[in-house]
Order: sequence, then structure tokens, then C-alpha cells
Amino acid sequence: MNNKQNTTICFVATDKHVYLEEQVKELQVYFKDVFIMIDKNYDDLQLPYLQNECNLNYRRIHSSFTKYGYGSWAKVLDYFSDLQTDNIWFIEYDVFVPDINILLKLNQNKEHLLVKDHIAYTGERGEWSHWRQFKKLNINDFDENWFHSMTCICRLSKQMLKLISEFATSHNTLFFHEILFNTLADHHKLSIKCCEEFKYIQYLGNSKKISFNSSDVYKNGNQYIYHPVKNLDKMRNMKYQKKIIHQIFLKVKDKELEHYPVYVNCLEKTKAWCKDNGWEHKLWKEIPYELCDEDDIHVFTEGDKRHPFSKCDYLKYVLIDKLGGMYVDLDNNPTSKLNDIIDNDIIIGSFCNHHPATNDKWKNKPLTWGFGNNVIKLPADIASELRQYSINQFREKEKIKVYEKWKFRFLFQTVGPKMFTRFMKQHNIPIDTSFYDYFDEHLCGAWKEHTPNFQ
Repeated sequence: MNNKQNTTICFVATDKHVYLEEQVKELQVYFKDVFIMIDKNYDDLQLPYLQNECNLNYRRIHSSFTKYGYGSWAKVLDYFSDLQTDNIWFIEYDVFVPDINILLKLNQNKEHLLVKDHIAYTGERGEWSHWRQFKKLNINDFDENWFHSMTCICRLSKQMLKLISEFATSHNTLFFHEILFNTLADHHKLSIKCCEEFKYIQYLGNSKKISFNSSDVYKNGNQYIYHPVKNLDKMRNMKYQKKIIHQIFLKVKDKELEHYPVYVNCLEKTKAWCKDNGWEHKLWKEIPYELCDEDDIHVFTEGDKRHPFSKCDYLKYVLIDKLGGMYVDLDNNPTSKLNDIIDNDIIIGSFCNHHPATNDKWKNKPLTWGFGNNVIKLPADIASELRQYSINQFREKEKIKVYEKWKFRFLFQTVGPKMFTRFMKQHNIPIDTSFYDYFDEHLCGAWKEHTPNFQ
């Protein structure tokens, strides 16, 4: 792209991460320079990562000193003191930008400082706690005309960077950047714009568990930028995950979907959840053979000869491998709490023998939990391994003569829960004993109609 915007972007982070590197590649198409500055020091950092020994004049910037030494905020302000582009975006690692067009649109603004707020110091009791720390520095240049804003994403002009550098040199120090940027800009009468797109740039506390998620983005709109999303793997999943729930009804003999009221009820609830949360929904009533290779077709064809539900179980693995997203059985439906975990890379069904719909003889036994293939959401590489593992188990066990008689056991051991459990344990994936918080399961058990003697 020849008409790149004459702007630098620098991510401000604690350490290296593949998601930041992916973001750099995406942004390099539109902006002249894109980099990453991190707290941690390495001997062999390569671009887009930057190396910089901190100038002592840049001390006292918020979090400037970390367990790795001088932090990334101190490093970037020093490194870009002689900026070669018109302006620069600083974006902290836990800021989520849903759509690159937000930055492209914002970058058309001509102001020297783009921030969330421009909040004046008033001296009132109970005011922002950081004012007390700032006042201890005894910086008297601004006659208490002080201002602050969250700055985890902000854009500074070349002139702004020059003023910061001059202040650091003349005072042999800087101060908290959430005060520094707004106060310097106001003092030197540089234009400031508070951006509506930063509406959801918020301080939610220090806990890494408190973050925005994909449901928040869907409900509030992807025209906004969000902070915080502390887990970069989760952020990557939010941006690139395929938001689709697959469900399957393959007709067995003369039974139609309408013969199972539980299926119909759960299906409608799942569709409603998808609609409310911006997910696509797909009900598969036929096997998509165009997605299948020879191994898949063999499992479908030969498995159907053993048990009619074999092809339904195996299709789950084909869909999440080839199309991504999440699979949900028709006798399960999401609860509102699913939003709490929907951005997780891994969501796996589980089963408790004390479930209300369980046979009484199982309820009377000690409480136990097991894996269930009733809900499946996996990273692409693990989903591919699962499908291949099922193929291998099928190929191996179809040669064992006893399984010609034990057809139900063949189903369980090759495409069903027994195979699934072995795979999960091999990958050290834990059983989620809170599964029923996120899904209502009704245990329709339609497969029992087609499993004489449960062998």
C-alpha cells in the first residue's frame, strides 16, 4: 500500500506475544511504522520489537520501574523523542481494538493529543488518588492547572513528544504520564480531543480476572475500543475466533426433529443466545461430504453399520476441525452465564452422575464427574488432533472381532465419550465441574432407542 498514513504505532507491553506480532503485520499495511516496546530485556530482540536503555530523566513515569528494570513507558517516550512521523499512537497491550477502521478514522483528526478525557484538578477532598503522589514531586510549573486522563491508548503529535523531551531534560525527571500528557498540552495551548471511541477505556481494578469479553463488544458495539482485556490469548480469540455454534440432527429411521420436544425447545434457546450475542448458528441435517476426506467417509459409512448415532458423534469432530466454532448437543442449551467463559479457547462438556435426569442407580453412587462430548470448543490444532485420534481409534478397533457384537461399546470407544475422555486426559485438559452453570442439559438420550441391551 503506497499511501500509508504518516503515523507511527507502538504497542507498550510487558513481554513478547504472538498476538501483538499479528497486530503489527495488520497495521503495517496502513501506517508507516509499527513497533512493540516491552518491559522485559532480551539480548536478541528483532523488529518489530525495540531495544532501548532508559534515560534516567524519564523516571517516575507510571510503572517506569518494573521487575525487569525501567519499563516500556519510560523507554518509548525516550526512544521516540525525535519522532520521524507526524504523530504516534501508544497502545498498551491490554487494549482491544475490534476493527482497524477505528484507528484509521481517528487518525484523520488533527489535534496534538487524542485521549479519553481532560479532567482538571480541583483540590477537593476524595479526588483522584494519584494527585497526592504527584503533589509530593513539588513540580510548580503549572500553577496547579493540572489535568489527567487514562492514556492506555492515546495519540501524540511530534510537537508533543518534543515538549516531553524538553521537560525531561530541563527537570531531570518526568511524572505520571496520565497527568503529564494532558497538563503539558494544556499549558502549551496544544489542541486536545477527547474521543468518543474511548468510551469503554476504563479502570476495572487490578484483578486480571476483570476484563471485557466478546459479549461486551457485541452489546456495546465494535465502533469502540476496549480496556482492559488482560489475557492476550483471550484477546486474540475475541478478534479471530469463528463465532458459530454447530448443532446436528441426522434423521435416524423415521424419526424427525419434531419427535423430540426437548431438542426443539433447546434448539430455540440456543438460537436465541446466538442472536443476542452475535454468534452464527447452524443446524446440520445432512453430512457435508464436501468437507470430508477418505478417512472421514470411511468412519461415516462403516460406523453407521455398527450404530446409527456413530455418524452424528463423528460429525462433531469434522465440523469443529474444518469450520471452527463450538459444537453443542441438541439436548443442551446455553445459560446467560456462558458469557463468562465464551472467550476461552477450550470449553468442554462434562457429566455428573447426580444430574437430576440420570438413572437412579447412578445417583446412589458417590459423586463423580466425567468428560462429555456434548459441548466442544477447542483451538484449531487440538481440534484437528481430536478428529485424527478418533479416526485412528476407529481403524484400530474395527479390526477387533468382539466389537462386531458389542456395537454400542464400539461407538463409545471410537467416536463417543470413552474415546473423547482418553483424548482429553492425554492433553491434560481438566474436567469442568461448573459445566452446569453454563449449560442446561436435559439428557434426552435418544440414542437409547437404537441401542438394544446397551452392549
